[in-house]
Amino acid sequence: MVENNLEGFENIVNWFRKIILEHEYKDVLVGMESTGTYWLNLVHYLKYLLRCYESAACEKKQRVGRQLTH
Repeated sequence: MVENNLEGFENIVNWFRKIILEHEYKDVLVGMESTGTYWLNLVHYLKYLLRCYESAACEKKQRVGRQLTH
């Protein structure tokens, strides 16, 4: 069982990362049943992490592109 708080969400993400490394996966697809309201906080947390990841990846790609063109 996962607690519906930041610590619980971090535990889920760490579990995802462990599985990704163990099985050499490149992508993770998260599915959840939305019959109640408990899933909403987790969805917002995962969206936040995704935005941070995408932002960091975009910034890294831009830095590399600038280095290659200069």
